[in-house]
Amino acid sequence: MSTVDGTNNHLDWVFAPSVIAEPEVEYKPHPSDFYTTLISPNAPDSFQLTQLKEWNEGAPEPLPANLPLRPYKSSKVFADVDLHALQVSQVDDSSFRDLIWHLIYARNITNELEKVRAIFVWLCCKNPETIKFNGMVLEGTPEEVIKDLNGGKTTMATAFDLLCRNSGIQSKRVIGYAKTGPGRPGERNKHVWNAVKIGYQWVLMEVMWAGTKLRKQTATLDLLQRDLDEFYFFSPPHEFVLTHLPEDPVWQLLASPLSIEDFESLVHVKSAFFRHGLRVLNCRQAVVKCGSKFNLSIGTPANGAVACIFKLTTDSGKEDVDGVPLSRYVMQQTENRVTSFAFRIPEKGSYIFTIYAKNTENSRKDETFGGVCIYLLDCDDDAKQFSDAFPFPPCAHSRYGPTEKAAGYDLTPLHTGYTVQMVNGKAELQFVLPHKSLSFMAKLKSNQKDDKELSRYVMYRIVDSIAIFNILAPHVGEFGLEVYCRNPEIDGTSLFHVYQYLVVCKELSGGKPADPLPVLTPGYLGPQSTYASLGLTAVTHPDPYIETETGNLDVIFSLGLPLRMSSQLIYVSDEQPEDNGEFVLQQKQEDRVIFKKGCVRRECTSFRSLHYPLTTRQRVCLVCIIT
Repeated sequence: MSTVDGTNNHLDWVFAPSVIAEPEVEYKPHPSDFYTTLISPNAPDSFQLTQLKEWNEGAPEPLPANLPLRPYKSSKVFADVDLHALQVSQVDDSSFRDLIWHLIYARNITNELEKVRAIFVWLCCKNPETIKFNGMVLEGTPEEVIKDLNGGKTTMATAFDLLCRNSGIQSKRVIGYAKTGPGRPGERNKHVWNAVKIGYQWVLMEVMWAGTKLRKQTATLDLLQRDLDEFYFFSPPHEFVLTHLPEDPVWQLLASPLSIEDFESLVHVKSAFFRHGLRVLNCRQAVVKCGSKFNLSIGTPANGAVACIFKLTTDSGKEDVDGVPLSRYVMQQTENRVTSFAFRIPEKGSYIFTIYAKNTENSRKDETFGGVCIYLLDCDDDAKQFSDAFPFPPCAHSRYGPTEKAAGYDLTPLHTGYTVQMVNGKAELQFVLPHKSLSFMAKLKSNQKDDKELSRYVMYRIVDSIAIFNILAPHVGEFGLEVYCRNPEIDGTSLFHVYQYLVVCKELSGGKPADPLPVLTPGYLGPQSTYASLGLTAVTHPDPYIETETGNLDVIFSLGLPLRMSSQLIYVSDEQPEDNGEFVLQQKQEDRVIFKKGCVRRECTSFRSLHYPLTTRQRVCLVCIIT
């Protein structure tokens, strides 16, 4: 058990980033026709099985963490042998002898790596409930061992060991403990897996867990490539030891074996944790002793191609407290290759915190989030700390920052981080746009006001390829800002959630809440469609959002064409709009036109739309003036 900042420095080697060198000698697959020629599944009379004895010749040599363990860069090199093993798994052989012949010797497979791969894939694809031999199965025979996979009388590790030793591969059944849940100190489950010797090197295999998904369905090559857990074929020892601990430490294959006490206490990570290139940072143990408020972080890969989500429940499985989802008490954000989770646990007790991840660059449409890491949070704090643990704003996600959709719009935020501190109840966010055709919508969320009330406290406009969002605070507290985007050429009228921010207001200007902004349709402010074609240029105020101190204002446009223009000034702070056109004076000076706004009243919000007459008048520009 550890506190949040406990780092277990003596275990730094366990949590160091994997440094796997390039293989010195890379495996080269056979030509495709090696696995496509016709073969007989029945062993000839001359074929005799030769079974190696189970390994009992001393301890294997430990492996350094940076050893190029796998003699291949991608499992795709096994495509042909995998297909062969899959096809054999769909046939019922007459005997164990015929199975070994069909799987290994009929194709004259002599490469030890290919032999192990064929056996591994056969067991991952073979549904134990369908295993049978066409001949008689006698007690005490290899056929009985394989057939007893159905019902669990035989373990996958025992079957793998038997198949390997009858194929000329030295194998060892490794007996120990495995983690299958979040765990507490002292919790462990008996388990068996394998070590096999390929060349001069012992490597670790976990055929049971590798084929969990495949055995539940009728395997195909596509399913095999999708659902086979490759982590458990040639598992790196310094990662494998976090979930599998042998009773005999030498079979950890590590120069510095892990103690059983450390194994029991370390966080439970799954194979996908390593497959996604994730790293444990500040919380290394399974049980985290913490207060109401704390932070937990994991490292993410440099390419940013992994997305994470989480689930928080009580130890009994409850997902809410007094009707509020527990997910509302966690803020997730990813920045600088670190995904962090800020907690505000609302009640004393034990909680299960699970992190899920998926590859965002995977072209598969059915890619889903899978569990990668599980913690048990033991929260014990004074009553005041828990009473101050209010939920985060009710946003669409608990993840702050860019969403998965953001990459499709190529937006560049000009604000660092995803928490925005307001100044005097005001804040502004800006995004650089790849092109001006994008349109937006923003939603403000709060625990104290509903969406309709908050809609008048956020406004956006586009100025010179920059989308600008202004946020005003109706009260002190926290707000969630959801930014939605669409490209009309691709999305039509659909808007997609692209960014989310936490906006914090600690102080209001003069201690008073801001006046609400007018409700505008997206794209209402700024130049309209005919603005550029008429040769108009804003000289004084290119940004259509204008704040003035006195209420007196000059707005100047340069004219590229001889135009006649007019304007409107509408007061909209009250629910009933009011025409204040008499407070605007229009002047024309050579190639420019000046609109002078006089002081109407203090603290007013008004709009001006500028027109030019041809056959009919058209609106060309709209500005918002705050005085």
